[in-house]
Amino acid sequence: LWWGLIALFLLCFVKVNIGLACLGSFVAGVFLIDLVYRVAGSRQKLYFYVASLLVLPGLVLIGYLWSLTGLTIMEIRQCLPYIKGDQPYSVDPLVPFKIIYETTIGNIRLSWSNFIAAVIIVGSIGQSLWLVTSPTTDPSRRKTIGLTLGILFIFLVANIHEFFLSGVFYRYFWVKPFQIGFLSAAVAFAGRDLPRAARAALAACVLLSVTSDTRSKYEMISTVHTPQHFLDHDRLRIYTTNPPDWYETVKTTADYLKKNLKPDELFFALPYDPIYYYLAGKRSPTRQLIFFEHILIPQEQEFAVIAELEKNHTNYVVLSSRMAASEHGLGILGITYCPIIARYLNDHFETLVKIGDWSNDPGWGWYHGTMILKRKKPL
Repeated sequence: LWWGLIALFLLCFVKVNIGLACLGSFVAGVFLIDLVYRVAGSRQKLYFYVASLLVLPGLVLIGYLWSLTGLTIMEIRQCLPYIKGDQPYSVDPLVPFKIIYETTIGNIRLSWSNFIAAVIIVGSIGQSLWLVTSPTTDPSRRKTIGLTLGILFIFLVANIHEFFLSGVFYRYFWVKPFQIGFLSAAVAFAGRDLPRAARAALAACVLLSVTSDTRSKYEMISTVHTPQHFLDHDRLRIYTTNPPDWYETVKTTADYLKKNLKPDELFFALPYDPIYYYLAGKRSPTRQLIFFEHILIPQEQEFAVIAELEKNHTNYVVLSSRMAASEHGLGILGITYCPIIARYLNDHFETLVKIGDWSNDPGWGWYHGTMILKRKKPL
């Protein structure tokens, strides 16, 4: 139990709402186990509940207060955007269910191995539920199955809140570990009572499905394991699925910065392109790294960014095509967000070179273009 609390304490500093959701699920799981097995109260268990409900949240609060010291309220809200007005996404409650349904059906239809896996999973869940509710099941085993699946389901439901509030699919990934655990446990419980031949057939189907899926992933990776998808740089050598023109833009931009900036000279990248800081081996001249409409940057913060640029004698700016994107919440620089910074750049900088794609609507990893600006009167 104590190692679990340590892990949850650390998770709270990875993502506080997920950490607290897991903490609540963890405590609920322990309580259910004690309740079902009628475990008598003890001083050790009292210490556990006090540590879980009071000490750990208190330490997390102290840690966040310490780490956020010196920031304004608006900057803290940008770091921890959990107030409704700080979130750019809000969807109808039924939309997440629709997304899950369409994604699941799409994955099942993707290959025969996915279809086999779906049949096994649905059958296993049905069999496990029957074992829990059937009076013929051994009481001890019924408790084990019910508690295992029930606690995993609590974790799953508690951690799906971000996805249901936003409808943003990648936020569903926080649920994946518990989803995999729940489905794996269901298959294991369901297969235990099958005849030996049926268990062998089930194992063969699972192995066949996994092998087929692994082969499919390998083939997909092979299609991008080419020179056109390889980012070869002094500080980075990776293959990704980004299109070849994205690589060309990134390489050209990074090489231009390396060639024209002095060793101790900084540059400013916006609206959100920290990859260039990494490739150039330089820190950002400003505390703020991301500039989009949904970040809700107030005027005083814009003036603070400009003051940091001048304090750090920033003479170069990398402006990416994401400055004007149709994607919800991103906005248009100078029109829907940061008008003061946009005016400052327009008044004090001039365009040196335009690189990449500036004709298509930019995505996070495609249709990427950059514009390098230089201060008219260097500091």
